[in-house]
Amino acid sequence: MSRRYRFVSHYSSPDLPAEQRHPVTRLCEAVGAGRGGFYAWRAAEPARAAKASAEQALTCRIRKIHQTSRCTYGAKRVALDLAEGTDGGHPARVNHKKVARLMRQHQIAGRHLRRRRSLTRQDGTAAPAPDLLGRDFAAEAPDVKWCGDITYIPVGESGFIYLATVIDLFSGRLLGWSIADHHRADLVADALKGRSRRPQRRRRRRDLPLRPRVGIHLCTRRRLLPRPGHTPEHGPSGLVL
Repeated sequence: MSRRYRFVSHYSSPDLPAEQRHPVTRLCEAVGAGRGGFYAWRAAEPARAAKASAEQALTCRIRKIHQTSRCTYGAKRVALDLAEGTDGGHPARVNHKKVARLMRQHQIAGRHLRRRRSLTRQDGTAAPAPDLLGRDFAAEAPDVKWCGDITYIPVGESGFIYLATVIDLFSGRLLGWSIADHHRADLVADALKGRSRRPQRRRRRRDLPLRPRVGIHLCTRRRLLPRPGHTPEHGPSGLVL
């Protein structure tokens, strides 16, 4: 409706030449607007101008607080700072919804937490896998009980690669692994195949604590990536352990 009123106000303005100016009644009939509503809208024009000026000044304060926070604050934090006057201005209690609207109109956005990635999509109709270990993760000999997990490693700006591992619960050794750009069942199957290709060698008997079903997020990427010249077919010999 405001667009219609602006149209009527423009073509009924006395500043236009006589041949381009039309009566208000005729213009309101042409655009389907009421004449009383148009006069009420024109009477409220000074109030709208004052509101726009106040919102412009408020936007300047919002932008200043946002830049001071290193572009991290959202609407609620900005509203709190406005109420406290931390930007050097007069404290003003502003609803956070109004702050959010002004930030959205002027493309001012705070920093959001990274969306949580769910790597597993469970099938509700499938039968659950049997618990072969019975929650008993203590192994009395090598190659009796294995466990594994999948973790993701950030690569580049917005990409990930996925690492699947097979670990012996007795010694804590990494028996097999595979890296791919997906986390489908083939990733785990390749890790098990890497275990079968692994040459048998003498193992040192050592007891290492291991928590099953916990993502293996190692401290540095250097310990996750293979050595130069190695491929996943080389098995764990390509890892820096």
